[in-house]
Amino acid sequence: AWTDVFPWLQDLLVLLRQVVSHQDHNRMSLWNVSMVMAPNLFLSSHRGNKKSSLKQREEMEVAVSGANLLRLMISYQDILWTVPTFLLSQVRQMNQVSSQKKLSLNKTKRRLLGKWNNKNHQDQLCEGVIRVHAPRHSKVSMAIQLDELMTARDITTRFESNDSLVQHLYEVGGNICERRLRPDCILLDVYKVNPHCDWLVKPTPSM
Repeated sequence: AWTDVFPWLQDLLVLLRQVVSHQDHNRMSLWNVSMVMAPNLFLSSHRGNKKSSLKQREEMEVAVSGANLLRLMISYQDILWTVPTFLLSQVRQMNQVSSQKKLSLNKTKRRLLGKWNNKNHQDQLCEGVIRVHAPRHSKVSMAIQLDELMTARDITTRFESNDSLVQHLYEVGGNICERRLRPDCILLDVYKVNPHCDWLVKPTPSM
């Protein structure tokens, strides 16, 4: 998630949208806010003291482009942090193919793997039951039966603590590397497309 890399960016866009919502009083329209803030986010270096008319025109074009980009980010911030479904499906398919290649083991490894699976067969969970890990909590792990309405927020609520850190549920492994789930994400849908993933509760990274 982009918010893992730039946790401040989402807060900034929320603040800028609030400023624009009061434009009748502060005269800061969406375009005005974008023009003022864009140079602080999209820096460009210019060399030389003398600026030709061509150079000034290029700088103006860059400024307008940056303002337009920020305007779109403010306007569509609700979907900015969401990976499109078709792209996520492609990533899962690529990882699935890669995993299948890695599982092309020789006979000796297959026999050892079979013995290990038989030994740990009792640890396997029932259909529709996941084990959520929360290494930072006193409840290190918890087996949870999924239903059609259970969301990621329902899980993180069970692991709430007294500190002020915001908890999120992550889908790890299987046919994905690591993905932070939205609070309103339906977990049964994730389970169906990635039944072999791990489920991890951890706080949001901070700068």
